[in-house]
Amino acid sequence: MSNNHGNCPHCDYDLNGDKIWDHFYNQFQVDGYWLDEAGNYIRPNRILTPEQAEIAADKTAASYGATRTEGRFGKVIGIYDMEKDRTVAWQCPRCDGRWDRKGNKLV
Repeated sequence: MSNNHGNCPHCDYDLNGDKIWDHFYNQFQVDGYWLDEAGNYIRPNRILTPEQAEIAADKTAASYGATRTEGRFGKVIGIYDMEKDRTVAWQCPRCDGRWDRKGNKLV
């Protein structure tokens, strides 16, 4: 799990998003979201305690391969090719600049 998604090669925009664990901890504590036994999100009638929110954030962050200290969301947009069935390039959400998977700028 990456903590550094780098910068846009066109405009130097920081492509690091929020820490995954912090995002979910805040969501569970403020909004009270939780998962049922099938893994579907439900919203209980009460806000979770800090301890319950920690447990929920641990479980959800782990499904992203993240921990309390490792793992950030990335802001980069993947350009997917249906015929090749893979991501073929990346795009900056700020300047719309594109680069290939090796980091070479595309026009």
